[in-house]
Amino acid sequence: MPRSLLLLALLPLSACYPETRKDGDTPLPSADADTDTDTDTDTDTDADSDTDTDTDTDTDTGIDSHAAPSAPTVSNSPSEPTDADELTCAVVTESVDPDGDAVTYSYAWSSDAGGSASGPTVSASLTTVGETWTCSVTAGDGVRSSAAGTASVGIASDPPPFVDYTTADGGTMIAITAGTFEMGSADYGPVHTVTLTHDFWMGQTEVTQAEYLAGTGASPSGFSSCGSTCPVEQVSWEDAAVYANTLSAAEGLELCYTSDGSDLAASLGSDPYACEGYRLPTEAEWEYAARGGESYVYSGSDTVGDVAWTSENSGYTTHPVARKAANAFGLYDMSGNVWEWSNDWYEDYASGAAVDPVGAASGPYRVYRGGSWSGPADFARAAYRYRGYPGRRYDDLGLRLSRTNP
Repeated sequence: MPRSLLLLALLPLSACYPETRKDGDTPLPSADADTDTDTDTDTDTDADSDTDTDTDTDTDTGIDSHAAPSAPTVSNSPSEPTDADELTCAVVTESVDPDGDAVTYSYAWSSDAGGSASGPTVSASLTTVGETWTCSVTAGDGVRSSAAGTASVGIASDPPPFVDYTTADGGTMIAITAGTFEMGSADYGPVHTVTLTHDFWMGQTEVTQAEYLAGTGASPSGFSSCGSTCPVEQVSWEDAAVYANTLSAAEGLELCYTSDGSDLAASLGSDPYACEGYRLPTEAEWEYAARGGESYVYSGSDTVGDVAWTSENSGYTTHPVARKAANAFGLYDMSGNVWEWSNDWYEDYASGAAVDPVGAASGPYRVYRGGSWSGPADFARAAYRYRGYPGRRYDDLGLRLSRTNP
C-alpha cells in the first residue's frame, strides 16, 4: 500500500468529520435575552440520526419575576338590601403591590340566579327577592392581577309599609315617625330635648273594654255600664303588660314581657325599643305622641274641653273613646278620660338632652300620664306626670299600647 494511503487510514475518525457533536458537549450560547440555566438530559438513541427527547428544565428569569398585588378585601352596601335598593361594592382594605407599582381595581358582579354586572354598582332593576349577589374585585398593576376579594349579600323582600293598621282585637294603631321634641314644661320639668330614633305605632285610642275582653276574656272595668267602646280601667301595670303579651301572641309577634311569677317589673330590660311586639309606651314616646308635633297645652288644643274628659265636664264617669277632637297625629283622648300606664319606672328628669330614654332601672312607682275623668284640667296637660304602684288598680286608670316599627 502506498505510504500516503496508509497515513490516511491511521487518522482518527473525528479528524475526518470535525462537526460531529458528542453527547455532553456544551451547546452554543442562546440568543434569548433571558439567562438559560437548562440542564440537558437528552438521550441519543441513534448514532446516525438524532431523535433526542428534550427534558430540559427552563429557569429563565425575566417577566416572571414581577410580583402580583395582594388581594383587596371588600364589602357591600346596604347590608340588608331589598329589591328596591342599588347595590354598591367598596374596597375596604387596599391592595399592596410588592414592586411599588400603582394599582387599579376591576369590579364584577354575579348572582346565584345567573345575573351579572360590571362596575362598583348594580342597579335595583337587576335584582330580585331571594337572590344572592356576589361582588368580586381584583387589583392590577399593569402586568399582573391579584386574587379576587369577594363579598356576598342577599336580596330580602321589601319591608312592610309603615302605615296605620288594625290589631287582632280590633284596635287601630297609628304610625308615628320618630323625631326630636322638647319634653316637660316649666312646672313639670326641667324642659329638655329628647330624640326618639325608632318609628313606632301608638294606639289611636285607649284600649277599650271590647278589645280587652277579646284579648284576655276578662272584663274588669268599674264602668262596665259605659259600654264596650269605653276605655277599660281597673287594670294594674302587670295586667296591662299581660294584655300586651296576649295581643302579641295572637299576631305571632315577639312577646315583650316575661313573667317572674306574677311580677313583670323587670321584663323589658334596658331597651324596650328593641322589642317588636306590643308593649306600653315609654314616657318619652307617650309625650311625643300626645304633643303631636304641636305646642298646645293639652293634646291637640289649648282648650281642654275640646279634647278631654275631665272632672269639669265628665259627669264623673268614663266616656266612649274618640268623642273629642283628635290631635295632629290622629290620636284621641291622650288628654283626659282615663290615665294611661307608661312602661317607665318613675324618676326625675335629667336636665340634659336624651336619646331614646327609658326611665329609671327600677323603683317603687311606674309612671302614668294624661289625666282622667276624675281629675282637674291641669292633670290633662301634655307635660303633666303622675306615678303609682304597678300592682294597683283604679277606675280612672287604663292603658294605651305602643309597638316599635321593626
